[in-house]
Order: sequence, then C-alpha cells, then structure tokens
Amino acid sequence: MTAGLRPYPVYKGSRLPWLGEIPRHWEVARLKNIARVVLGKMLKTSSSPGYKLRPYLRSANVQWWTPSLNDVAEMWFSEPEMEIYRLARGDILVSEGGEVGRACLWEGQIDECYIQNSVHKVSPVKEIRSRFLLFQFFIMGQSGHFESIVNRVSIAHLTREKLVAVRFVIPPLQEQDKIIDFVEEHTEEVRRLISNRRRLIEVLNEQKQAIISRFVTRGIDPNVPLKPSGIEWLGNIPGHWRLVRLKHVSRVQTGITLGKKYLGQHIEERPYLRVANVQTGRLDLRIVKTVAIPPSEIAGSELKPGDVLMTEGGDIDKLGRGCVWNGEIEGCLHQNHIFAVRVDQHSLLPEYLETVAKYIVDFA
Repeated sequence: MTAGLRPYPVYKGSRLPWLGEIPRHWEVARLKNIARVVLGKMLKTSSSPGYKLRPYLRSANVQWWTPSLNDVAEMWFSEPEMEIYRLARGDILVSEGGEVGRACLWEGQIDECYIQNSVHKVSPVKEIRSRFLLFQFFIMGQSGHFESIVNRVSIAHLTREKLVAVRFVIPPLQEQDKIIDFVEEHTEEVRRLISNRRRLIEVLNEQKQAIISRFVTRGIDPNVPLKPSGIEWLGNIPGHWRLVRLKHVSRVQTGITLGKKYLGQHIEERPYLRVANVQTGRLDLRIVKTVAIPPSEIAGSELKPGDVLMTEGGDIDKLGRGCVWNGEIEGCLHQNHIFAVRVDQHSLLPEYLETVAKYIVDFA
C-alpha cells in the first residue's frame, strides 16, 4: 500500500506521545487554536415558554467515523441554545464519556440536529480539514491517548478543558487534501475486501446449515427408507428413527429465581449462569456472577456434566440458544431463564440434542 512513497527530506520531533517524528514543515497546535469546541446542553425533558422540541445526539449516537442515527431522541431548546448547539456540516462529534474521544464526522444527515452534554462539537475554523482532524482523533483513540488524559473518579470524562488542550499536527492544506484522498482510496479497497469476505462467510454459513440440515434430519445413509415425521418443519425422517417428546428421555431443571430473601437462613455463595453466558454451541464464561443461596435450594439448580443448557428468556435472538455443560466451573448453578436438560444418555446424546436445538433455532 505504501510502496513507492518517498519519505520527507527532514523530520523533527512532534512532542506528541502518540505520534513521534513529523515532517519539519508541519506545525503542531492545540485544538483551541484551530477549532471552536462546544460541549452540548444538559438534558431538559419539560417545556418552557419559547422552547422548541428538537432532535439531539448523545454519546451513544457517536460511533467511529459515522454517527448512529437509529435512536435519536428529542429535548427542549431555547432560541439562543439552538444557535449554540446546532450541528453544521463538517463538525466533528466527540464522545465526552464512555469510550472517551470516540469521534465521527457530521455531514448533515438530519436537517436540524443538536447535541447533549455527553458530546462535544468540534468545528474547525482554519488551517485544518475536518476529515484530516478526524483521522487524528482515530489514531489517538486507538492508541489510548484520550484514556490517559481524562478525569477519572468512577467514570471517565473528557472535559472541554482537557479536549481543547490536546495538540494536533497541521500539514499545509494541499498536503492534507492529498493525504485524505490517499487514505480514502485505500480504505475503500479495504472495505471492498471486507465486503467480499462477508459474502464468502455468508455462503459458507449456508453450506454449513445445509450440512446440519441434511444429517440431523436424514442421518448418514442417503439411501435409507424415509417416513413422514408428522412435523411440518421437519418433513420426512429415516424409517427406523423414533419421535419422542423431550420429557420422556430427559428431566428439565428450571434453575434459581433471583431476588429472593433468605432471612435467618444459612447461605452459601455460589457461581451461577445467566442467559448471557449461554451462546449457541458454546459458553461465554468471561463474566460469571455469584448468588447467595441456602443449601436446601442448591440441588434444584446445580449443574452436572452432560446437562444441555437452553435459554428460555431474553430478546428474540437469545431464545433457544443451547450448549453442553461439561463441568467448567465446580458447583455452578443456573438462573431460571436457562433450562438444564438432563438427558437419559442411553437414549439421547447431549451433543446430539445441542445440534438439534441449533437446527430448530436456525430453520424451524
């Protein structure tokens, strides 16, 4: 990508920890000297005389490069406030909290839009292009520079005072334009590669689903005689297979209900699984919470190796997810939004039930 590019003849130290050396003729300036920076308005949910209801962006709307506009709320602004907080094409939006310093370019996606006080509006006034400034925000964000300078007590905040003191490099405008064109050209190539790879993944997933469908519902032998299953989404099945209800080959354990009070009882601290821990075909055990519970209630919610975990609640994409528990955490319990299906392994293998559950979620 950089083959054939020649270095500048002379460099100098930038005194920027995230950057290092820069071409000698480039300048360095604090943000307050090259842009107007405004922190948004505190949330106002009730009307007052002369106020108007207008859309505004908060930190959650500020994503890298492009704002997320799926959920844009409204609040009340006075006429003077609308002058201060209104966004203009070319403004850079910067997150004040959360992932501090996360930034995107405003290109007038909404005709009239404003900002809340979790967002800074950075309006370049001279010597620097908005998109070139955004590139530098991205570099600083990815290098952890903003995290290193923020005020942090419990939650990080990138105050206006901190932000306007941040230093940026300023090449001549003609060079900025060439750099922007070069970056855009090559990132477009990367986007095409990503798009092609995603299409390939979709094709491979379709092939995977076809394989699962073929062998879960028909078995290994392609010539085996078939019979109607009587189940609409399943169709025909091998003639020697049996159809049984899950309750006839397993015991379903419902798990603990959180929030109970156990006054005066001896309790134990035990780890337990939530819906978030159970993914399709795997466990996510990065965050496992604990619960205080009496010994008398442990038996009805304690997991055993070979249990098939299936999610019962949550959003639609969380329903019916399943995986096999292999005793990854000793003495672990499960919440009542997860079923633990304990199968009779003489009749049904846990791994097969896990595969069937995935098939039902994907295809039924």
